[in-house]
Amino acid sequence: KIVTHSIIALVGLILIFGSFVTVANGTRGVKTRFGAIVSILEPGLNFKLPFIERVREISVGTMTVNYDKNGNEGDSRDSSQLSGASKDLQDVFIGVVVNYRVDSTKVSEVFTQYKTVEEYQANFIEPTIREVVKQTSAQYTAEELVTKRAEYSDKVNATLTERFQAKWATLDKFNVTNFEFSQSFTQAIENKVTAVQNAEAAKNKLEQIKFEAQQ
Repeated sequence: KIVTHSIIALVGLILIFGSFVTVANGTRGVKTRFGAIVSILEPGLNFKLPFIERVREISVGTMTVNYDKNGNEGDSRDSSQLSGASKDLQDVFIGVVVNYRVDSTKVSEVFTQYKTVEEYQANFIEPTIREVVKQTSAQYTAEELVTKRAEYSDKVNATLTERFQAKWATLDKFNVTNFEFSQSFTQAIENKVTAVQNAEAAKNKLEQIKFEAQQ
């Protein structure tokens, strides 16, 4: 009898504790029954059927995608600047940082298609950022990317906002952190600046000589 009562008590405890689940702040709980979504749970203590229902959390807090890791070339996932081309066909590596959140009213859609936020980011958020950043850079010459940096950033921001909203995310912040051009182009720009400075210095010297001659 003691063994039987102990087993019954143990099963009872398992059923009681298995009937409740805590959903963390900054997340939503997706409650499923045999794989089908039953409901979306708010943060806090929630009830579920033990053994039959399962709850998996989806973060709705701010997530960061960082393509600005000290100038590595290429598109290694979350570890490098983005390689693109300007309107005048100059190679450019663009460092960007993006903050976004999963729309808390669209958690079921994200879960249905991607199961986790990590898969959602890897298969939608990151490819979208790469595509928009590169496509927009092709609308500007290399010089314009520098002189019209704010305009470029605003255009990317507007496009990402629209694309994210269409597929269950909110863009919090987009920042262009760096433009890096090829060594030959950078050298050409430096030579141009030096030539302009030398020409200006020669012009000033000529004006000085003319003034002294008039004196």
